[in-house]
Amino acid sequence: MSKNLWNKMTSKVLRFNFYILVVFSLFQGCEVKDQKSPEKVNKAQLEIPQVISSLVEEYNDRNVFEGAVLVAQSDSIIFEKAYGLSNRQSNEYFTVDTVMPVASLTKPITSSLILMLVEQGKLSLSQSVSDFFPEFENDITIHHLLSHTSGIPSHFLIEGWFSPEFHQNTSDDEFVTIISSLPLRFTPGTDLEYSNLGYFL
Repeated sequence: MSKNLWNKMTSKVLRFNFYILVVFSLFQGCEVKDQKSPEKVNKAQLEIPQVISSLVEEYNDRNVFEGAVLVAQSDSIIFEKAYGLSNRQSNEYFTVDTVMPVASLTKPITSSLILMLVEQGKLSLSQSVSDFFPEFENDITIHHLLSHTSGIPSHFLIEGWFSPEFHQNTSDDEFVTIISSLPLRFTPGTDLEYSNLGYFL
């Protein structure tokens, strides 16, 4: 992925996260007002779904978001709605019950768990990947994997990646060996390139 594309994607994600933060802040503000003016609170709480809807629909109208949105506080659902097509071939639309692959949403979960192990003293971010996978003979660390600075190339370069048989017949251990044989795109820690394979490791 080029740096320009990465910057554009990051900008969109940050902008969307900013909007969500604004919505969250609005709702948090309602809690504070609750102690002083119940009437203002009720009015603000009624407006929150409209604010969320307006923000998400803007992205949907620009064809940069399709999926389901759920915003909740504690046990109360404030907003829940689905947008766009879940399957373009069959022209099926998303519903709030559509099952979706979580894909890269597992990355922050993975990194959080790794950092918890670091806090517990069971891992170090400076530890070499070769401590766990002897197949690797370079200086890739856990930090490099988490920060997309390992230099490990895209999984699309793996021979047979697009074949269903590859995924059915390749074990995790075999996959690690395949990854270790790929030439690095750059010296670990000297550049940044999004790496699904790093998070697989």
